[in-house]
Amino acid sequence: MSNFEYLKEQFPNISRSATKAEQQVLISPEASAVLGRSALEQAVIWMYENELSLSFPYKDTLSSLIHERSFRDIIGYSLFQEIRLIKDIGNNGAHGKRVSSYEATSSIKNLFRFLSYLGTYYGEPELRAPSFDMAYIPDGQEVKRTKKEIQASLQLLRFTG
Repeated sequence: MSNFEYLKEQFPNISRSATKAEQQVLISPEASAVLGRSALEQAVIWMYENELSLSFPYKDTLSSLIHERSFRDIIGYSLFQEIRLIKDIGNNGAHGKRVSSYEATSSIKNLFRFLSYLGTYYGEPELRAPSFDMAYIPDGQEVKRTKKEIQASLQLLRFTG
């Protein structure tokens, strides 16, 4: 399961990218930040391609897209601050700077809010986001448990084989 599962049918690529970012939050915060930034960029471009009141600015960088006055007017000040944070944390991850698990968690929660906005205003029918659930974020212990389970199974096979 994922916090972004509800987007899967109407926004499959965005949902898939956001889910990949979510899966790395506590395992590889830098990777999560970069993947979250990519999901954000996909969603912003989707808005430019589908919102009639938006026109692509002279530069098509994520920074130019989100700073365009018409885009900021649509999403509002608070959401603009949140997506700017996703972009900045993602840039840090992409450029080899350390990203903490706290920053990656903040970024994924902000991405969730932005994608909730996308689903609410552009989903047909309107998509209602569930509450964000930290339980969907893997803690990395699953790999250790799986290895132990495999080793135990191999031990059992050795004794019976």
